[in-house]
Amino acid sequence: MSLKLTALEMDIKLYIIHELTPLGLIHIGEVFKQEVETLAGDRYRRNGEPGHVRWSKQWGLVYIAEQKAPVRYQRVRNRSGKLHDAGNGPLQNVN
Repeated sequence: MSLKLTALEMDIKLYIIHELTPLGLIHIGEVFKQEVETLAGDRYRRNGEPGHVRWSKQWGLVYIAEQKAPVRYQRVRNRSGKLHDAGNGPLQNVN
């Protein structure tokens, strides 16, 4: 089923998406931060899961309202060398 939107309705929809994107990025950043703290613990405290440490930061993309938005996230690795990228957990399969 496809809804046909008038030009005004489409403009309103795009405006709302544009205005809510920064709010969505803030919440995504908080989820990433919680995931890193769960694995690696608080910064400079070494109180996370044994063997996990913060390992550089990287730029990536997230989808918000079917639009790509750039986001910088913290990488975590365990002592055996396996990398855990923030965001490959709870947000990976959100539809």
